[in-house]
Amino acid sequence: MLYEVWKKLHLHLLLVQTMREDLELLSAEKDHLQEIGEELVGLIGECDKPEVERTVEDMDLAFKTLNDACDARQRTLDVALRHATNFHDELNVSHTPAFIVIGHL
Repeated sequence: MLYEVWKKLHLHLLLVQTMREDLELLSAEKDHLQEIGEELVGLIGECDKPEVERTVEDMDLAFKTLNDACDARQRTLDVALRHATNFHDELNVSHTPAFIVIGHL
């Protein structure tokens, strides 16, 4: 059972890592779109529509929120994996003397 918990934690860590890699790829695309947008605004002049600026700010906030959520999830999973590993190690240490005694009977 402990192995299954460890395995699930490990799978969640891999999922978070995959999500982080996807966010990094999307972040590069977002940065590229922002550069193109800035060029466009530079060519036509400042936009008089505050919705455009608000949309860009909303997108930046969404990316920050996703990255923060991934960081928090990674920390939580790291702690859980560390606790599961420590518990497993302590369990092995506490059962070792019992197995030695039983083996001598």
